[in-house]
Amino acid sequence: PLARAVLVARCNSDYSVLEFICEAAKTATEIGVVASQYKVSLSLYTMVVAEILETAPTVKEQLLLVLMPYILAGLKAKNCREFQTASFLIITQICRKTVLSTVVLEALSSALLKAISSDTPGGSLCQALLPVLHMFQSQSFSQFPPKALKQLRKLENVVDAFVELCPLYDMHQFMQLLLRALMGSKESQDTVLLRKIVLKVPITEYASMVTSTLLEKFMPLGEDAPTDAFSQLLVRFTCRARS
Repeated sequence: PLARAVLVARCNSDYSVLEFICEAAKTATEIGVVASQYKVSLSLYTMVVAEILETAPTVKEQLLLVLMPYILAGLKAKNCREFQTASFLIITQICRKTVLSTVVLEALSSALLKAISSDTPGGSLCQALLPVLHMFQSQSFSQFPPKALKQLRKLENVVDAFVELCPLYDMHQFMQLLLRALMGSKESQDTVLLRKIVLKVPITEYASMVTSTLLEKFMPLGEDAPTDAFSQLLVRFTCRARS
C-alpha cells in the first residue's frame, strides 16, 4: 500500500489526485456501495484532507476551491453521519488555519446550522453547535449572517443548548453578534428567541450592550414609556445582570 506521507505529498502537489479521492468518497455515499468499501473511501478522504490541513502552514485558495463542494456535500448528507462528521472536522481545521472571506463564512455558517436536525435533543445539539461556535470565535464576522440566523431559528432546543454551553466555552463573539442580530430584527420569531435568551442564558457580560440597545429600539425619541412586555423583560434582565 502507498505510504500515507507519500499520498499526502502527492495530493499537495497535484490537486487532481486529491479531487479524485474526494469524489470517490462522495460517490460512495450517494450510490450506497458495500459497507466496507464505503468506509474505506470515507476514511481515506477524511485522513488525507486532515493531514493536508494539519501540515500546511496556511490554506491556499486553490485548496479551498477543491474542498468546498465536498465539504458542503458532506454537510447535506444527513443520511451519512460519517460524511457529515468529516465536514464538521474539516471546517474546524480550516478555521484554525486561515481567514475566510465573508462569502465563504456566510455559506459555511448557514450550511453548518442547516445540517443540524431541528429536533436534536439538548446534549447532542451542544456537540453539533461546537463547530459553529469555533467558526464564530476564530473568524471575523461583521454581523450574524441572515441565512445562518434563519437556520438557527429552526432549532427547537437551541436556548437550552446555550444555557449548557455558555459556562463551558468562549461564546463571546458568537453571542454578541447573535444578540445584535435579534435586537435589530423585526421578525416575531426573533423577538421570541431574544426573550428566551435574555431570560435563561447567562449573558450578564453583555448587560450594558443589551440594555442600551433594547432601550434604543423600544424607546425611540417621542415615546414616553416602553410596552408592558418590554418593561418586564428589561426589569428581569437587569435583575439577572445584578445577581
